[in-house]
Amino acid sequence: MTTIDTPASAAAAAHGGPRVLTGIAAWITSSDHKQIGRLLAGTGLLVGIAVAVVGFLLGLERIDPDALQIFSADAVEGLGTAMQVGLAFGAVLPLLLGVAVAVVPLQVGARSLAMPRVAALGMWTWMVGLGLVIFALAGNGGPGGSDRDLVDLYVAGLAVVAIGLTLVAGSLVVTMLTHRAPGMTLARVPALAWSALVGGVALVVSLPVLVGNAVYLFVDGRNAQVAFDGAEGIDTWTAWVFSQPLTLVYAVVGVGVAADVIVTVARTRHPLRPILAVGIGLVGVGALAGVTQIPHRLVWEGDGFFDNAGDKIADLLPYAFFNGLPVLGVLVTLAVALLALKIGSPKPTGALTFVVLGVGMILAGGAGNLLERIDSLDLAGTMFDEGAYVYVGYGAVMTALGALAHWGPKLWGRRLPDAPLHLLALGAFGATVLACLPLYVAGFFDDPADIFFVLSAVGHGLMALVLVGFVLLALRGFATGPAAGDDPFDGQTLEWAISSPPPPDNFPEMPTVVTSEPLFDLKFPGGER
Repeated sequence: MTTIDTPASAAAAAHGGPRVLTGIAAWITSSDHKQIGRLLAGTGLLVGIAVAVVGFLLGLERIDPDALQIFSADAVEGLGTAMQVGLAFGAVLPLLLGVAVAVVPLQVGARSLAMPRVAALGMWTWMVGLGLVIFALAGNGGPGGSDRDLVDLYVAGLAVVAIGLTLVAGSLVVTMLTHRAPGMTLARVPALAWSALVGGVALVVSLPVLVGNAVYLFVDGRNAQVAFDGAEGIDTWTAWVFSQPLTLVYAVVGVGVAADVIVTVARTRHPLRPILAVGIGLVGVGALAGVTQIPHRLVWEGDGFFDNAGDKIADLLPYAFFNGLPVLGVLVTLAVALLALKIGSPKPTGALTFVVLGVGMILAGGAGNLLERIDSLDLAGTMFDEGAYVYVGYGAVMTALGALAHWGPKLWGRRLPDAPLHLLALGAFGATVLACLPLYVAGFFDDPADIFFVLSAVGHGLMALVLVGFVLLALRGFATGPAAGDDPFDGQTLEWAISSPPPPDNFPEMPTVVTSEPLFDLKFPGGER
């Protein structure tokens, strides 16, 4: 302890008010990866609630815009953009990156996160950028907005958000490459840690492209507005970050979460670990489509396959590579992880229900993208697009809730009850299907019935209630719930070998790893339970 810390501690002990202020200041200035991760995830949860509420209001507006006009046309467009930006950059990425920042250093035996102050700077930068985006949208400054200054502010805010998330992702990547314990090779890292590396590299590669586009848009917006069409051209140059397959890349950490939770609950070793790693890596291929900003659609002309066969093959290969491989990666990862339940001795938990159903929703969104990219189906530009986007987004949020339920006992030392977690997971599943499946059906009709939008609105409203319920359960459970113990799920990896909550430096001594399941080997030296 330094001489500067001593009087502050004494003052905090003497006065309740300074103690509270000192605690707040400690959280704001903290470089502890566990606190940074919890702040990211907690803020992402709050934004997720707001996104679901916006989705509910938009669904009501669409039922009959003439008879039930809640918002003006400009406000509806702004809310649509807010939901789009908020789901990906306000909820999914901060939730999953927050979990990774808090847990991955523990999994790989690191004393801390690499460049923790860079990660903290990234978190606060993200928050500032998100605030700028919300402020700009509230004043009709989004894509197609009428206020020129606020349109430029929206573009600048989007760039700031991307910079912040890039800094956080970069810190995770450096941690994985340089801070692993002795013997912890990349072939031995747990699935969550591997997915954090894949997702982090993908974000470091793709988000700076968005920043570059935003610079062009901002400069054009402050001047002649001819090169990039001003406010009307924003979607043209930024829509790729809110479309698949890049949205699957945002969810890749959730896929790793699912694999880790499933094998821990199964209480066995990861079967086919190399295939699992390849599956997670395939999801990261989606970043290449984002960087190139090319949709890679399947455009087939002619009645039979052999009519213009060369052109069809030329379309099929990039379509399958950029759009199909990420979906295949999610499917392979889930299948290999579920195999563990068959060969192991599972003890189902609420977290397991969340992650399995969540990855199922991500797959439903990925499959929808494969259909939407086929030009002959005429689904592009319809409600089908939004359905696929929300399927992936809500599915990723569900995996993040499962991660908080699974690793929350390690971070807070208390465990959440499984019964309400199962109910909330089933509620989130029903909410996602209601919010998205009607939009899939509506995409096939030129004049969709109002019932589709009614069901979608109900789904978003139900998701808002589920998220509020989870927050209340977590606040109560992690504060006053039963003590979890150091290893409540009979885990296999390093984070379960230390106390709950973890000490500031994570490990009293640097661990040495010789297998991919070090704690399993300590418990069962013979290799079997």
